[in-house]
Amino acid sequence: MRPLPYIALLIWVLGLAALQPIQAQHTPHANTDSVKVHNLKEWFSGGQFHGHMRYYFMATTNYRQLPNYWANAAGGALHFKTAWFKGFQFNVAGQFAANLYSANLGQVDSLSGGRSRFERQLFDVTDPDNKHNLDRLEELNLAYRRPGLFIRLGKQTLETPLMNLTDSRMKPFKFKGLLVEVSPTPQVHLHASWWTMASPRSTVEWWGIGHSIGVYNQGVQPNGTQAHYHEQLQSSGVGILGWQQSLSLPKSLQASFEVWNYYAQNLMNTVFGQTQLQGPLYGATATWLAGAQALYQWQLGNGGHSVYEHRYFHNGQTGSYWSLRSGLKARRFKWLLNYGQTGSGGRFVFPREWGVPQFFTHLSRLRMEGNGGSHVLTSTIEWQPRAVTNATVKLGVACVRYAEAHQTALSKYGDPSHEQLLADVHYHFHHYLEGLHVRFLYVYKHLANYLEPEPLNRILNKANMHHFNLIANIHF
Repeated sequence: MRPLPYIALLIWVLGLAALQPIQAQHTPHANTDSVKVHNLKEWFSGGQFHGHMRYYFMATTNYRQLPNYWANAAGGALHFKTAWFKGFQFNVAGQFAANLYSANLGQVDSLSGGRSRFERQLFDVTDPDNKHNLDRLEELNLAYRRPGLFIRLGKQTLETPLMNLTDSRMKPFKFKGLLVEVSPTPQVHLHASWWTMASPRSTVEWWGIGHSIGVYNQGVQPNGTQAHYHEQLQSSGVGILGWQQSLSLPKSLQASFEVWNYYAQNLMNTVFGQTQLQGPLYGATATWLAGAQALYQWQLGNGGHSVYEHRYFHNGQTGSYWSLRSGLKARRFKWLLNYGQTGSGGRFVFPREWGVPQFFTHLSRLRMEGNGGSHVLTSTIEWQPRAVTNATVKLGVACVRYAEAHQTALSKYGDPSHEQLLADVHYHFHHYLEGLHVRFLYVYKHLANYLEPEPLNRILNKANMHHFNLIANIHF
């Protein structure tokens, strides 16, 4: 199947924007030039710089005789955007990082056969010995806007439920392609895009969309053999269609709905839907929350390659996921309870090199991707202490039950079932330290099946581990 249907839909979206009367003040991209521009020089001189500097310390202490890892990273990003002129804007951004002082992140452990997992992600996962040549061109694009319409072409940021930025290391996920967003009414947002290249988080290179898959762990195939699909997959691109709508209902209820379709040419098609509902509680001093998510996917073409060991998505395999949420929100407090399940018809797979799925059950260092027949229950509490108004504290707990490692049709990476604890503290400084933001993240994973010994390669960096993160950002 060729991407012609997506080209037709892009044309349809553009036509809708041209014909639909839209109030500019209600749209996210108003048609207002930022400064008066008369020529090319003023287009650039009227532009703006912004960016950040970042320091990141990360450490993992593993089970008993397994090795511990730690890393210190520093770097930053600089973004320049021109003024808006006749609806056009040019953007360019770059990012750099350096390995200040770290453990030997590329060394293979003699007991488990593994090596550093999280700490390598601060630098270049494809070359753990690379400590200084860690710069990357992040963005290079041309944007156009008018009331209710936004178009951007080139290397850029993308934010959708499955493919997204997720800036939680030194470098985020970035993509190259064409993005079109339309808001025919203040309550409706439409998205259409086509992506041909990706630069995964924790890398410095750009790959074609098919070759970007497998930069991280490739896992095993459904028959248990080692997968070898990195730089073997054949795909011309990924097309995304999205529809988001918000509604005001009787009795002060607020609802939102969204549906997304991800068409990965010759690989797979994934449909994701989400609905959320909230309403007043206790005389409008608090708000109750509820939501549901569902995902379903199937093979396209030959799943990426005609050879089994090089294939990403297999014939007869289907992936699915569903989740429910309930919660309570007050002025300084938010509590959420989430349950999610992947179907037993096959493994839910979606390239980890393209972002982090924004499932209700998501917690830092917890993934459902690569698993089928799995269950996860999470609960989080988030609050802002009265005595420290600039701080946000989040505590989380998860109970995760994956399929057994020998059930390779349902377990791609051999992830062990575990319980997880999380503490996540943010603090924003003001006055003389305005722009400084500090975050501390702690994660503990406890092996669920502690009565039966697990192979060490299933425990290293996955269970019976303490994981520490200290991040300082200066935004300007």
